[in-house]
Amino acid sequence: MPSPVYFDSPIENLYNLPMKQPHPPKVYWHDVLGTLFELLFTNLEVEVQVDFKLMSDPPRADILLLRRHSPSWTPPQLARLPDGIRHNPAQHILIEF
Repeated sequence: MPSPVYFDSPIENLYNLPMKQPHPPKVYWHDVLGTLFELLFTNLEVEVQVDFKLMSDPPRADILLLRRHSPSWTPPQLARLPDGIRHNPAQHILIEF
């Protein structure tokens, strides 16, 4: 690495500061989990919606909506649901990241 060059002006010395590293790319985990849930629940009467809009002009939020079409969770659905959701009797479950 070459030696820094110093100038008379403090402003010119800004050229010697290291450049900021770019942020790592954002991982859209709600898309990953939503796709996984879609694969798991497609044939089990559970609708999975990714990026469900809560308002007409909502702020951007990473959410999933699970909508059960049966009166209660069925044994095949219970086998695939994660802890914390499995024992929830709600027909609509909103997961926010």
